[in-house]
Amino acid sequence: MDELYDQFERYLEQEMNPQERLEMDVLIKNDPIIAEEFQLYQQIRLAVARRSAQEKADKQLETQLQLMGKNYFNASDSNSGSPRRFSLNIWLAVAGVAAAVVLAVMFLIPEKDLYKRFREFPDAELTLKGSETENNRLTDAADLFNAGKYDQALTIFSNYLQNDDPGNIEVRYYLALCQLELGNTGYARQVLTNFTDSGSAFATDANWFLALAHLRENNINACRQRLTQIPTSNTYYKDAQKLLKAIEGK
Repeated sequence: MDELYDQFERYLEQEMNPQERLEMDVLIKNDPIIAEEFQLYQQIRLAVARRSAQEKADKQLETQLQLMGKNYFNASDSNSGSPRRFSLNIWLAVAGVAAAVVLAVMFLIPEKDLYKRFREFPDAELTLKGSETENNRLTDAADLFNAGKYDQALTIFSNYLQNDDPGNIEVRYYLALCQLELGNTGYARQVLTNFTDSGSAFATDANWFLALAHLRENNINACRQRLTQIPTSNTYYKDAQKLLKAIEGK
């Protein structure tokens, strides 16, 4: 089982070569037990990331409180005639630090706050140019995507790219959005980055979703950098400006 989890990690971190990735895709699709284990692994992986973020915020609070206490008692020692008791200012300062950490934790877990607040995917509108069977599959995938069933849409998109039209940029784009929503941000970033340099119709929009991918990873600097690359003419410009204000000072 450890070996399987190692393969899951390599798959999610884009460390597999194309043949290994294809084999893993087929395995996940055709083996219900493996598919269930993969979904569970993704959930655990995300939970660990969230816990790590919260522990970091807790540590910051602990350090700040220790520093405040040390400064307070050092000041008290300089005036031995004064009783050692917290003043109102000290309590207000402690409350302020605690409130700041609570806000920090909220932003460190973007799925519960900023990511869900700003994430709004476009409707999938795919060009149908294949056989009737292929077109029906794409129509089903688009319907699933638009209904928010991203895991099911992802399966069809992946199979289509592998078996029908590997170069279809529309399918590749919506597949990346599925991966983003499902928490596979490494894969989503890799695909979306290619779009930003492609000159295609998706190029500018890709910067917005790359910013959201960085947001999910708590990489605020990278998120900010992508947001500043979105022009005023883009659909997501206003949202980008709002998100820039929301992460200001982080």
